[in-house]
Amino acid sequence: MSQIKESRSSRNAVISTLGTLSLSASQTALITAASHAGVKRFIPSEFGSDTTNPKTSLLPIFAAKIEAQKLLKEIADKGGMSYTLVFTGPFLDWGVERGVMKVREKEITVFDGGEGRFSATTLETVGRAVCRVLEREKETENSVVRVQDTGITLRRLLEMGKRAVGEDGWTVQEATVEDVLERAWEGWRGGKRELGTMLGFILAAVWGVGYGGYFEKTDNEMLGLKDMTDEEVQGVVERAARE
Repeated sequence: MSQIKESRSSRNAVISTLGTLSLSASQTALITAASHAGVKRFIPSEFGSDTTNPKTSLLPIFAAKIEAQKLLKEIADKGGMSYTLVFTGPFLDWGVERGVMKVREKEITVFDGGEGRFSATTLETVGRAVCRVLEREKETENSVVRVQDTGITLRRLLEMGKRAVGEDGWTVQEATVEDVLERAWEGWRGGKRELGTMLGFILAAVWGVGYGGYFEKTDNEMLGLKDMTDEEVQGVVERAARE
């Protein structure tokens, strides 16, 4: 997110990019320190699923994010440091290269038929969105911002992948969110806190019905961002296939 350095307001803000599995007490400590230091705006490490969604907020992998949100609201309600929550869905470019689809390897996992739409955003647009949030201080003060490059389905991504690397030789694994989520809860209750367990909760937040994985309304227009065209999304897939 090198673009953040270009914002005139960046010196008055802290942007947390702590990884999900390392948040825990680290982010609340960072929030407290920033508040005491007189920082004006804090953008916590969200940049993914909409954790304000009631179902998503109950998934244990997001507990540290919910704790951070509560602390930020308490500080803001007392007239202290303001905050902005930035939700982006999964990273589109990373996702088609190393996530649920590995385009070079011709592999994809399709959940519940793959026809459900979900919001996704490239890393470049995530950085641009953060810059715009800092530039629009009043409009984004103590608020939730949702952005996306595209609202797409897994089946559509598969079509684009085949166009990029050819139709033959694909491994398409069919799965259900219900099964993935059930295994995640079993692991959690059994004391397993490794990535495999946590991944099930993340997948549910993106593709589970009612978890808000597709943003019905975004703040793209307010931030001066535009959804990608189909051709631009295809370009993202093709670049992932080459790199």
